[in-house]
Amino acid sequence: HADKVSAAYLEVAQRYADDPEGVEALWARGPRTLIHADAHIGNLFVDAGRVGFLDWGMLCVYPAMRDVSFFLTMGMDALERKRCERDLVRHYVDTRRALGGSPLSFDDAWTAHRLHAAYTVIASFLTMVPPYDAESRRVFTEAFRARSIASLDDLDSVGLLASLS
Repeated sequence: HADKVSAAYLEVAQRYADDPEGVEALWARGPRTLIHADAHIGNLFVDAGRVGFLDWGMLCVYPAMRDVSFFLTMGMDALERKRCERDLVRHYVDTRRALGGSPLSFDDAWTAHRLHAAYTVIASFLTMVPPYDAESRRVFTEAFRARSIASLDDLDSVGLLASLS
């Protein structure tokens, strides 16, 4: 399915296929907390004005930036994400600090965001195979994959992976 993805997408996929433990070790860097691990807009609900997450089947202890990055890269239109993602990451860092979370600088959070954007390849590759490639899901799957491709290029996730490996 190389014709459906970018060179950066293929590079991340190849790195992961060649050394999954090494890539996972990079993603696991940083302070850990309980995360949802599938934080996309389809797993949100609103109840009495409060937002929450459904489907906690992938729950794990991992760096919080996995959820933050996944939500930003896969839940937002690419142009809108690019316009406000630095402000949103800064807001996350500030709110985390205000609520007593473990310290995380903006620079570290931004680097982690760029790094975790590479996870979108693992999360979206299934959109190219049955049953996820069904015509009834085409609009969703193509948008999901396009957001992954855009974030990899916008954030130079491949360059970051290469520099950290």
